[in-house]
Amino acid sequence: MFTRILRAPMPLTIGVVLSLTFLVMDNAAFSQGELSRGQLVGRDFLTHWTAARLAEDGNFDAIYVPQQLANHLPQPVRDSGALHFFAYSPQILPALAPLSALDYHWALVAWSLGGLLAFVLAACPRSPDSGVTWILLLAPTTALNLSFGQNGLFTAALLVGGLRLLDSRPALAGLLFGLLTIKPQLGILIPLALAAGGYWRVMIWAVMGALCLSALSLSLYGPEPWQAWFRAEPWGYARNFLETGTGAGIFMQVSPFVSARLVFDNLATAWTLQLVALLLAMAGSVWAFRYVKSPLHRASMLVTATFLASPYAHNYDMAALSLLLIPYLLQTPQTRGEQIAYLVIAAVWLIPLLCMPLAALGLPVAPLVLMVFLMVSWHTQQAHKNKRSTDVAER
Repeated sequence: MFTRILRAPMPLTIGVVLSLTFLVMDNAAFSQGELSRGQLVGRDFLTHWTAARLAEDGNFDAIYVPQQLANHLPQPVRDSGALHFFAYSPQILPALAPLSALDYHWALVAWSLGGLLAFVLAACPRSPDSGVTWILLLAPTTALNLSFGQNGLFTAALLVGGLRLLDSRPALAGLLFGLLTIKPQLGILIPLALAAGGYWRVMIWAVMGALCLSALSLSLYGPEPWQAWFRAEPWGYARNFLETGTGAGIFMQVSPFVSARLVFDNLATAWTLQLVALLLAMAGSVWAFRYVKSPLHRASMLVTATFLASPYAHNYDMAALSLLLIPYLLQTPQTRGEQIAYLVIAAVWLIPLLCMPLAALGLPVAPLVLMVFLMVSWHTQQAHKNKRSTDVAER
């Protein structure tokens, strides 16, 4: 394994070193039996597991009201005073239900292994590639999701899996997009892209998948969790977090809004720049699904645009983009233009981990890196299109 890593392209090797360093540093306190940032090992997973148990008991208000949720967390976590919030709609509760049968640590192991399995299968759906598997297991976004106990590996598998199945299995692609509605900010551009590409069958299946997921939640738990969710108004919490949040949580954001807010300290300016980024992301997605023939380039442009379109975007959710970057990183650039593009791709691979210390230093550059990558992708596609036109003319 280590020989393969040492022979890997430099960005991948750097990513492995950063990932391992981050895992050690972010979990150092846990090895000494202490809390870290008011959290247990597994961090955000604690709220997922607690929500599953509360749903099993029918205590839905306690899921969505932070003050009540805190009463069901371990005593050391409560004593820390750290705020814990569960914002997901009740659509996710059926998926979390099996966790309620396990104690916390075994549930965390199952969650982590399940995420890794889904992540690897999305990268190698037909025949597992050991090289790609090791790259993914040691990728920066993998380290983030494992350390934070987040669901980014699962949502990456849903998003990238759906994009890869668009032409071959449209019904399954749509169902995967429907499941992705548990995290709607990751699917913000999917309807527009599907319409631009004429994937109407996929869109119909996506709607059916989302409705079935909601119906499953209603059949298992009734309307009470939905009523509790609407009463809690988690969208209000999210906006307050974006506009006033500080510290590690806000440094994990990669959206144009948060970066602009940190730089300019002006909400009007930040929202204006976010709107501009949204319009550019929408235009880029439409262009990609209308004119880009390569499924890989088309998917990478859409996923990149997604993180520019949403004001609420975490670094661990960039696992979806990590899945799509590997073929680019395994190439050997030849021309000067290809070398520049390769450096940009390497920056996108590493930025999920680097964005946090950079933002803390006053350099929230993640959206700029994503924007440059989107521009490089567009320029590359135009160059290939022009080259094909020239070759046809010469014949």
